[in-house]
Amino acid sequence: YEKKHLETLYKLFRPLFFYARQNNKMIGYCVYKLVPNLSGLRIRCMKACLFSIAVLPSSRGSGVGKKLLQITLDFLKAQNVVEVYLYVHSDNESAVHLYQEFGFRVDPGKKDSLTVDRGIMYMSLNWR
Repeated sequence: YEKKHLETLYKLFRPLFFYARQNNKMIGYCVYKLVPNLSGLRIRCMKACLFSIAVLPSSRGSGVGKKLLQITLDFLKAQNVVEVYLYVHSDNESAVHLYQEFGFRVDPGKKDSLTVDRGIMYMSLNWR
């Protein structure tokens, strides 16, 4: 990813953004979005969508992505989030494997405009 792309994401999603740095350089990030589940006038539970997670090619395989995901999930759990979901390309085997290591499961019945005929899978992690 280009430096400009990472900087733009950071500026847009700063409060919802964890990042990894090495030698004063951003080498990876994880962006999430909180999604309240409203029922009547009360928020019953909170969900979160992992919007984007990426590591620079030169830093892949070093555990940066795993650490970013762990920090993000720990933070979300502390915020009383009960479910985290994401969309991932089915051919991105390393990402799918990483998510499965953390307990994410594929929901083949989940279909929407993002997943139909595009090779994209819906995965979720439920702490209920």
